[in-house]
Amino acid sequence: MSRPAQTVAELADRIAASRAATPARPERQFRHAVRGETARHGCRGNGGPALDEPEPRTLRLGTAEVLRLGQLLWGDRHTADLARLTGEDPGQVRRWRRGEGRGPDARAARWVREEAHARSAELTAAVEALDAVRPPPAPAAPEPEPAPAATAAPADPQADLEEWLAGAGLLDG
Repeated sequence: MSRPAQTVAELADRIAASRAATPARPERQFRHAVRGETARHGCRGNGGPALDEPEPRTLRLGTAEVLRLGQLLWGDRHTADLARLTGEDPGQVRRWRRGEGRGPDARAARWVREEAHARSAELTAAVEALDAVRPPPAPAAPEPEPAPAATAAPADPQADLEEWLAGAGLLDG
């Protein structure tokens, strides 16, 4: 048995030594609603993925590109227009988006590509017609770079220290 501490400093040293000797415990986790298998293994009862996580979505070759072109051509509500262009049902286009089915075939991809090129040509022609009527403003001239500020000579730290010491009356001589 150890003797009682005589001073506060001795007591503080004993407490610090005791804390250093005790291994650190992991931070406590509160998982009120999670019990059983999930608490032990971090997964559901049969070891499957958590039910809250969405299933990974894998799109078939070219599906993401066709859907992106449809969105660029017709905006966020493009499903019906894309279906009409590809000759598919709007439900089929929604299945493509979910990763179900075969995805758009080569014919549908070709039709979407042709429509995108036609729209691109129409947009270019319309912009050129607008430029002929109202030319775009000339690009602004770049602003001149500011002249570099004159830099002072580097200060002498020894001289600065001596000046401060002399001003404080601490320097003899």
